[in-house]
Amino acid sequence: MIYLPKQVILIFMLVSGLLLSQNNEKEKIDILLKSSTDNLEYNGIKSLEYSKKASLIAEEIEDSERKTKSYLIIAKSLYNLDMYKESLTYIEKGLNEKYTNNDVLLEASLKEFKAYNYFSLYLDDQALEEYKSVINLVSKRTDTESYKILSRIYASIGLMYALKNTNKTANYYINKALKNYQKVPVNKVEKFDLSGLYIVKGRICLTDKKTDSAFYYIEKGYDFVKDDKKHSNYRQLSALADFYYTTKQYSKALDYYLKVIDDMEKFNIKNANYLIEIYPTIAELYKKLDDSENQKLFLDKYRKESEQFQKKNTESVQVVINSILNQKNKDVLFINKRSNVLISLSVIIAVIISVLFYIIYKKLNRKRKKTMGELAVKDAMIIEKDEHEKQLKLKVNETFSEIIALAKENHPNLYTRFLEVYPDFQKKLLSINNNLQTSELVLLCYVYLNFETKEIAEYTFKSPKTIQNRKHLLRKKLGISSSEDFYIWLKTNIN
Repeated sequence: MIYLPKQVILIFMLVSGLLLSQNNEKEKIDILLKSSTDNLEYNGIKSLEYSKKASLIAEEIEDSERKTKSYLIIAKSLYNLDMYKESLTYIEKGLNEKYTNNDVLLEASLKEFKAYNYFSLYLDDQALEEYKSVINLVSKRTDTESYKILSRIYASIGLMYALKNTNKTANYYINKALKNYQKVPVNKVEKFDLSGLYIVKGRICLTDKKTDSAFYYIEKGYDFVKDDKKHSNYRQLSALADFYYTTKQYSKALDYYLKVIDDMEKFNIKNANYLIEIYPTIAELYKKLDDSENQKLFLDKYRKESEQFQKKNTESVQVVINSILNQKNKDVLFINKRSNVLISLSVIIAVIISVLFYIIYKKLNRKRKKTMGELAVKDAMIIEKDEHEKQLKLKVNETFSEIIALAKENHPNLYTRFLEVYPDFQKKLLSINNNLQTSELVLLCYVYLNFETKEIAEYTFKSPKTIQNRKHLLRKKLGISSSEDFYIWLKTNIN
C-alpha cells in the first residue's frame, strides 16, 4: 500500500477545492447569461444587469470564452436600449478577447451587431464593410448557424439598399437571403427568422411599388407566426399596417396599427421609439376617417409618450449606470474577500512547504489587487464619460420626433422649431450662398431630415417632378455635383 505524505494530501485538497469553486462560478455565469438572453427582447435593463454580473465573474476567473459571450449580450442589451456607442465599446472588448480567434461563429455574431450599430448611427459604409467581413467569415461554412447568420446579413444589406431606393440591388440580396435559408434543415428552421426574411422581402417590394408581391410576402411572413400565442408578432402586424397605409386602405391600416399596440401591451413590450412613430400616424388616420375625438386622443398620447420617453430614458440610463457602478463595487469587495481567504490558505501551505511560497503569493496578490483597483477606476471614468455623451445626445433627440411630425403635417412652425434644434443650419447654408430663399431653406430642412423626394412632394402638396427640379437648382446654388448624395453632403457640411 502506498502512503502519501500529509502535506501532499493537504495540497491536493486545496487545489481540488479551488477547481470546484471555479466550476461553480462558471455555472453561475451560464445561468446569468441565460437569464439575460431570456430578458433581451422585452426588458433591456434587466438583461443588461444579468449580463454585466456574468462578465464581472468571468473577468475574475479569467474565463475568456464566457467574457466574450457576456460582452456580446451586453452589447445586444445596449443596442436594444438605443445606446449604440456604448454597445460598440463592448463589441470591441469581445473582439479583442483571445477566445474570439478560436470561435468563428462568435466573431461573426460580434461583427454582425457591430454592423447593426453602425447602421443605426447612419454610418452605412462602415456597416456594409462589417457585413462583408461577416460574409467572408461564414460563407464557406456548412453548419446551420452559419446559414442563419448569412441569411440575416444578406437581408440586412437588402433592407439597407431598399431604404436608399436602390430596389434592384435590394431584391438581389433579399433573394440571396431566402435562397440561403433553404439550406437550413427543416427541424432547425426558426419560424420567426423565416418570417422576418419574408417581411423584409415584402417591404422591399412595397418600396418598389409592387403591391401585389408586397402583400404576398408580408402576409406569408405573418402566417408563419400568427398562431404563436407565446411570443409577440407586433413586427409582422406592423408590416401589414404599413402596407395598408401605403396603399391608402386607411381603415385596414388603422385596424392593424391598433392590433400592434394591443400586442405590445399583451407582451409588455416597451418600445417608446416605435410608439412615438406610430401615434401621429394613427392620429392622421383618424383625421382621414373624420374621427376628431380619437385623432385628438392619439395626438395627446404622442405628446405624453414623447415627454415620458425623455424622462424614462434618462432615468433608465441612470439606473443602468448605478447598477453597473454598484456591481463593480460589490465585485471589488468580493475580490478582496476571496483574496483574504486565499491568503489564509496560502499561510497553511507555507507552513507545510516553505515560507518562500507565502511571500511570493503575497507579492502577486498585492499586484493583482492594484490592477483590479485601477480597472475599477478606469471603468468608472469611462461610464461617466459615456453618460455625459448620452445626456448631450438626449438634448437633440427629445424634439426630433416632434419635428418629423411637423414636417409630415407641413406645419408653418416646422422651420422655426427645426432651427431651435439645429441653430447653425441656416447660418452655414447662407455662408455658402446668401441668396437662398426661405422656401429653399425649408426644402433643405426636409432633405436634412432624410425625407425622400416623393415624401416631400406628398407632405408639401407638390408634384415629385417639382421637388426634383427644385433640388436640382439647389445643387447648383450650393455647388453640389450630381455624383454626390444630397443628404450625405448636408450631413457632412452642416453638422
